[in-house]
Amino acid sequence: MSYLPDKYVPASNVVYANSIPRFNYESTSMTDANKFPGSMKEASTFPSEYLNGVVTLPVILMVVGVLSIFIFQICIMCRCCFKCFKCAPKEDDIATDPESVIKSRNRVFYFFWFFMLLMLVADHFLYFGDADINTGRDNVVKSLKLLKGIFTSIKSSVDNLVAKNKELVIATTSLKNGTCGTSSNSFDSAFDNMIAATTTMLTAFTGLQTLVSKLPDMIQTFIDSVTTFGADYKNYAMYALYGLVLSINLIFMGGSCLASKCIMWIGLLVGEFTCIISTLVCGVVMIVVTVYGDFCMNPGVNMQGVVGPGSASDMLGYFSTCVGTDPFVGNINTAQQGLTDFKTELLNNFSGSGAGASCADQNVVTDASDAITGMNGSLSGIKISTTCQAMYPVYNTFMNKALCTNMFDGVWKIWLCGCVVSISLFCVMCCSSVMWQYFGVPW
Repeated sequence: MSYLPDKYVPASNVVYANSIPRFNYESTSMTDANKFPGSMKEASTFPSEYLNGVVTLPVILMVVGVLSIFIFQICIMCRCCFKCFKCAPKEDDIATDPESVIKSRNRVFYFFWFFMLLMLVADHFLYFGDADINTGRDNVVKSLKLLKGIFTSIKSSVDNLVAKNKELVIATTSLKNGTCGTSSNSFDSAFDNMIAATTTMLTAFTGLQTLVSKLPDMIQTFIDSVTTFGADYKNYAMYALYGLVLSINLIFMGGSCLASKCIMWIGLLVGEFTCIISTLVCGVVMIVVTVYGDFCMNPGVNMQGVVGPGSASDMLGYFSTCVGTDPFVGNINTAQQGLTDFKTELLNNFSGSGAGASCADQNVVTDASDAITGMNGSLSGIKISTTCQAMYPVYNTFMNKALCTNMFDGVWKIWLCGCVVSISLFCVMCCSSVMWQYFGVPW
């Protein structure tokens, strides 16, 4: 019975990303173009409808976010010229109705600390996104180790194949040189054909050996790189992001607790630059997350579309579903049948007394026959190593689990946390610009 793996089901966050609204600025309307172009066999260029739908909404949000910060700055600057922009308590109200002033101050104070807490919680929730990325990194390494094991097995089979092929060349050359007895000229052509065939096979298998021998080491280098970048450098980036948000929190917290207008202004200055950068980054990541989610709705089919028609696409389609025709088994079976026919012809022509005076008494034909049997065994080992049952776990662990589940969840959660931090920071800046004007009012 053929191997049939479980059907891929996209993760819930992938579905959420695929459901992000798409707005087409050309038609000024919502569009349902949320199908990754690769699945539509348009791998070379993204269709304009899809690209517009993916990019337009994030760009609008980025423009609105940046404009909001500039408008906020203009409003603060206008306090120097217009009393109505000051948002400060009136001296008369402080003297005649201090309770009302204190209530107004408390409202600003509570909102300030609410958004501070929200920003701090979102900052700590980065841990969950980081944990998902770590799981994805571990699954990438796991899949690469599986692939390394497969290629190590193939390398062993190919090494044995080449060794047996060399034995076959020696045996056929011995036949040609008369080791098996005195041969007649009628067999010269058969000898030459055998030697040419075995030498050609040896050249092909040696080339394959050279190629395959490098792959395990190349995969190990890739594993080391993934471990380094996915652990050390990624941790540096996450700690820097976490530390930045925490530092801004501490600045505003210090300004509030010490009732310091100067510290609040420092917080505003740092916060504005941070808010602009985070708004732009979140917009760009939104585009990435949207395309990423569309791709992961059906990664196997979409990857086929990206690669384009051809043998590589056919292999991706087979090893991602185990449905269809094995791209390797046909060629391996043909090679094995050719070797079997070669062995049969060799035994029929040279193991009897008709081929040479004492050919049946020599070990050369037996050596050649054993070499062919060994070569067939090596090809069987390669065939087992390249079955879908052996290769699908590599694809499933790398693509379905690591890229389209763990890492996507990590990127999705970090993006959401970044959006919450950016919005909360803007609200904190708005509250702080009002709150410091109450400093000194029964604080």
